[in-house]
Amino acid sequence: MNEMPALLRLLATRAGNLLRAESIANSLDLGAGVVRDYITLLEAVFLVRRLPAWRRGLSQRVVHTGKGYVVDSGLMTYLLGADEERLASDERLTGISFENFVVMEILRQLDWAGVSARAHHFRDRDGNEVDLVLEDRRGRVVGIEVKATATARDRDFRGLRKLRRLAGDDFVAGAVIYTGESTLATESNLWSIPLTTLWR
Repeated sequence: MNEMPALLRLLATRAGNLLRAESIANSLDLGAGVVRDYITLLEAVFLVRRLPAWRRGLSQRVVHTGKGYVVDSGLMTYLLGADEERLASDERLTGISFENFVVMEILRQLDWAGVSARAHHFRDRDGNEVDLVLEDRRGRVVGIEVKATATARDRDFRGLRKLRRLAGDDFVAGAVIYTGESTLATESNLWSIPLTTLWR
């Protein structure tokens, strides 16, 4: 079972990315079936969480592979071998750690609040993506993009705009969660929201 710690470390480095079993298997010199089984086991013990792809209907332009996250952000930082200084100076580590933390925090709060919504991600072949898509039983959709930046830029809303077009009247709102201080309405149903609002 020496492969399991190595797999968990690798998943930490790929948090927020598509979970492609074949690619992971090649990196670890394992079979893809073994990797799938191990990931299922890591999910069962609440170490890893997969988000399936969101799609409206049967659109062939949407990538259907799920994304993976490490449930505990402290564990993820440990697996990355990173300390506070490295997280602050390494943009890649900052980005994946910030996204992992925000997505897991929102999903925890949904559980505590008793909100009945399914969690997904959205990505299409044109490079449009939304980190977290929440859809309730009535089909209403909220999109959340996570950016480790002090300023939410227009391009950060590209995936949310695409999601809004696809969801149509079912689109309730979209937000870019960022490290800035102001909540700003960008356009119809789209907002930039500071990370700190998650605890207000």
